[in-house]
Amino acid sequence: MNANDVEGGFKKATGKAQALSGEVLNDPYMELDGDLRRAEGSVQEMIGQVQDAIADAADTLSATAVKVGDRARETYANVTVQVQRAADQVDPFVKQKPYAALGLAALGGVLFGLLFAGRGPKIIYVRPRH
Repeated sequence: MNANDVEGGFKKATGKAQALSGEVLNDPYMELDGDLRRAEGSVQEMIGQVQDAIADAADTLSATAVKVGDRARETYANVTVQVQRAADQVDPFVKQKPYAALGLAALGGVLFGLLFAGRGPKIIYVRPRH
């Protein structure tokens, strides 16, 4: 509940009282003014409800963003540890046999290129003869 809810409720109540007073006193302007005030209070209450809904949605979104950020940090930490373990296993081999490691890397690059290069549609253009 926010200030618009409270103020809107107050305006509705005073508008209703003013409209009833106008009706009792047979004053159409007072009655109309009371009805207008009551309508204004209803609109202000609705605005307050919309503001509350937006605030709730923002809180939910903020909490979700915090959870996603925490999850991303955990994933980054896990990947960092796994990469470091792989580097710790590969590093001694590269230092002991640098030419064999270079050959394996080149072979891996060639195989990767053969597997993934050249995929996709082949377009052949045929020129008409004149």
